[in-house]
Amino acid sequence: ILIISGVLRILYGNQKENLTSQIFTVGESFTLNPGTIHRMEAVEDSVYIEASTPEMEDVVRLVDDYNR
Repeated sequence: ILIISGVLRILYGNQKENLTSQIFTVGESFTLNPGTIHRMEAVEDSVYIEASTPEMEDVVRLVDDYNR
């Protein structure tokens, strides 16, 4: 994940009840290992690039504000 503009909070960890919260700003990047629980929240309007691995079976939606 590479922050292009804005400020982004990334919550991540191995258990949804115990996620670490970290703030990222322009030019910063963050790597998540496959299977890591994570969520992005815009602290302010943000643009970021997210690249994925070929691990197609590791996506599990725990919470989705958009009912997907």
